[in-house]
Amino acid sequence: MERVDITAKDVVIAIVNGKFTKQELVTILELSAHESGILTVSNMARKKGISPNGIRKSNCYLKIKIGGQLMVVDEIRDNNLPL
Repeated sequence: MERVDITAKDVVIAIVNGKFTKQELVTILELSAHESGILTVSNMARKKGISPNGIRKSNCYLKIKIGGQLMVVDEIRDNNLPL
């Protein structure tokens, strides 16, 4: 099998240029969500044993909106201390 070197930049450009079907985009989103450990605020709060409001106010999580739903990713901002 021939190896194809595709970078994240290539995938983003292909998405912007409409090279993927909706089904392919959904598959990319599902895979990305699985690999990144993205969770809803409520599910992350349950996992961490703190309140959802604590998750929302914390700077330790990357927060993004997907389809109007606030989602959070753990362990992205933990090591970004300016020290």
